[in-house]
Amino acid sequence: MIYRDKVKVRMFVDTGETDAHGNPVESVVEQSVLANVWPLGTDQKMDGNRQYVRTRYQMMLAPTVDIPPLIGNSLTITWRDFEAMFVDGSVERHYRGSRLSHYELITKAIA
Repeated sequence: MIYRDKVKVRMFVDTGETDAHGNPVESVVEQSVLANVWPLGTDQKMDGNRQYVRTRYQMMLAPTVDIPPLIGNSLTITWRDFEAMFVDGSVERHYRGSRLSHYELITKAIA
């Protein structure tokens, strides 16, 4: 597969350990990943007196990083001018045969 973009994936991953207070210990994983990115659309919303713009992109990521299932908001992506794009939904794993082919996800940036 030919990837035309590069993104930085940042995620908080549970290490399975706990600190002295019994809280789970998380580690931060940052890695550059080859990707394809397509715009999905932009819309404006009102939240009380505050107006915001939500921009959504579909992304296909190379399987060079291990993204845990159900990671949710613990995953952010940096791409071009967007410092922190969040996952909108879940990260889908796509397989060919028994090999992980790529990840697909929808991201959102809110300004």
